[in-house]
Amino acid sequence: MFELSQQVKLVSVNARAEIHGEERKSAFDLSFQAECSNDVLIHFHPQLRQMLFKKNDNPDLVQQIDE
Repeated sequence: MFELSQQVKLVSVNARAEIHGEERKSAFDLSFQAECSNDVLIHFHPQLRQMLFKKNDNPDLVQQIDE
């Protein structure tokens, strides 16, 4: 489990029903928003940040100047 020290905002709640066999069960989808560094992704999976923030293999010429 991880903990965020920044302010977290609840942005949406979706109440719905799920069917489990013949029985209907209450379910909720919660969406949260927080501004934080991409380091927090490591808490979900060690390679998640690396997968989402990949350096371009074929950068434009303008991007190559900055390197």
